[in-house]
Amino acid sequence: MNNKNNIIFIVIALIVLVAGYFVYSVYISSQTGLVDSEEHVLTKERLAVSKDFVAAINKIKKVEVDVAFFDSKDFKSLVDLTPELEKPEKVGRENPFLPLR
Repeated sequence: MNNKNNIIFIVIALIVLVAGYFVYSVYISSQTGLVDSEEHVLTKERLAVSKDFVAAINKIKKVEVDVAFFDSKDFKSLVDLTPELEKPEKVGRENPFLPLR
């Protein structure tokens, strides 16, 4: 009796899986026309954005920096005015996760 129930369950499961695959493949195949047209629109937008990006990169590549500035007297006369930070005082225990004594 138990063996017969297992066989019936397996057959029903296979039928459900085959039917599910069939329904899924039919549904997806009917939707591919919409997906292709949306992807085509996205591709055009991406192409436009990438052209703008390439144009911006080309502008940046044309920029030239005169490195002789770093050898100039004015640059070398600059002084670092960064204040020194005081070391913080020791606060709390070394390991706060240890239990209190």
